[in-house]
Amino acid sequence: MLYQFKINGVSNSGKPKVDFYCAHCGLIDLYMDGYLYAAKLSTNPREDVEAACKEFLDRINCGDINLFINPKTAVKLKRELCLCDPNVVALEHIRGVKRAQAILRAGLEQSGR
Repeated sequence: MLYQFKINGVSNSGKPKVDFYCAHCGLIDLYMDGYLYAAKLSTNPREDVEAACKEFLDRINCGDINLFINPKTAVKLKRELCLCDPNVVALEHIRGVKRAQAILRAGLEQSGR
C-alpha cells in the first residue's frame, strides 16, 4: 500500500476534486477525500488542499491512521485502505489489459488506421 493523490478540478460541492489511488495496484479510493476533511491536520484542506493531501498521505503511508477525533473513524479508514502486496503480480489485471489492447488493435485495423 502506497497512496498518492491527483487534483482534478472541482467537485459538485465546490471543493477541489482529489483522487486518491494506490501506487502499487492502481486502485482508486472513492471515499478517501471524505476522510481528508475529517482528519486533524496542521493544514486546513479548505485553505491549501495540496499541502493537506501531502500531510494526510504521509501519515497514512507511514501507518499512522490516528488522525481523527473519533477513534471509530480511524477503524473505518483502516477498512477502506488497499492492502495489496507490491511483490504479488495481479495476473487478472495483466490479462485484462492485454485483452483490452487486443480489442483496441482489432478495432483500429478494421477502421483502416
